[in-house]
Amino acid sequence: MIKFDIAVIGAGLAGLTAANSLREAGFSVIVMDKARGPGGRLATRRGEGATRMDHGCQYLTDGTGLGPAFFQDGLDQGCLATWSPALSEPDPVETGPYPSGAFWHVGLPTMSAIPKAMAQGLEVKLACRVAGMRQVGDAWTLFDDSNISIATATWVVSAIPSPQALELFKPHEFSELESMSKAGYDPNWTLMLVEQDTMAGDPDVIRPESGPIAWIVNQRSKPGRPDVNAWVAQATTIWSIDNLELEPGAAIQQMLPAVSKALGRDIHGEATAHRWRYAFVNRTAGKPSLLDARKHLAACGDWCLGAKAGHAIRSGRSVAEGIIQLMG
Repeated sequence: MIKFDIAVIGAGLAGLTAANSLREAGFSVIVMDKARGPGGRLATRRGEGATRMDHGCQYLTDGTGLGPAFFQDGLDQGCLATWSPALSEPDPVETGPYPSGAFWHVGLPTMSAIPKAMAQGLEVKLACRVAGMRQVGDAWTLFDDSNISIATATWVVSAIPSPQALELFKPHEFSELESMSKAGYDPNWTLMLVEQDTMAGDPDVIRPESGPIAWIVNQRSKPGRPDVNAWVAQATTIWSIDNLELEPGAAIQQMLPAVSKALGRDIHGEATAHRWRYAFVNRTAGKPSLLDARKHLAACGDWCLGAKAGHAIRSGRSVAEGIIQLMG
């Protein structure tokens, strides 16, 4: 088995940023993720026919701290476009994880196109869950759920949600466990539905004033999407917490009537629901990244700094800079 300099667990924005920075510095890097595609919460699910639904992060704004170079690179690569949706209210209030902004950027043709572009040139193993690890000498060996070795590396970087990173690193006495344990998340339930008949006149984005739904988006309004009403509704944080352990079918039964009420008409179609157990950071570790030079373990993620995409990017850069300095 090839021994890499660094193994990165998690192919979200933080993990891909760290991996690219480390590769550009001349290190051999492998990235592993349990999902079928890179991106973490920049995720897209297949709907009927050519329909695709962004069921995680809906857009990125200039105010998320990503910086102009990030957006310009995406526009140049053709994986990013500007979205100007018709809002249900003329001047939406900035609330929590749903900021308003004059420049909303979306992936093209889907949000998952952004991490896919970032993953180009990297060695990435998908549908590959790291369930355990063992250090012998200066090498870490990573194992899957069947206890089969999947990678060997000098350094291991965790770029997954902090509760999952804690579970993985705690048996190995990671020196930054206390900082890692400070971070926390709120969950989110997301409903997806494609209508058989396309209706005109609906707003592209709706923020109900009350009820279980925080935000509804018609994917049809985004650049490069099929001309079909494809609704993605994300529940409020309070409702998601109270109903965290619902079965998807039960979540649909409770969320769908609220979506119809917000639209002012009944909507029909095959609905699915997804539970994001770690959706929005509500407490941070208070450090840009976490490193243990003795153990050759490190961690990064939005949870280090905040709830926005820019925090994930900054944390990924920070962990790479720390490792480069130690290995240089």
